[in-house]
Amino acid sequence: MRSNALTQTPDVGSTKFLSVQDAARRYSVTPRSIWRWVREGGFPAPIQLGSGGATRFVLAELEDWESRKRAQRGEA
Repeated sequence: MRSNALTQTPDVGSTKFLSVQDAARRYSVTPRSIWRWVREGGFPAPIQLGSGGATRFVLAELEDWESRKRAQRGEA
């Protein structure tokens, strides 16, 4: 994995990933809230990278989730 110097978001090819801590910071919540949102459904599930079990969220999926939330509020 490389680290994008501008955003410090790890990426593989063109896919960018966020840790649970990064996702929590993005939404100004705790990592515990992120896991609760995943359990409750609707929030993008993370993927496992490698055999070490690194769990990461796909940035594009989070951005899509954000777009759907804005659309629900009528904010295209």
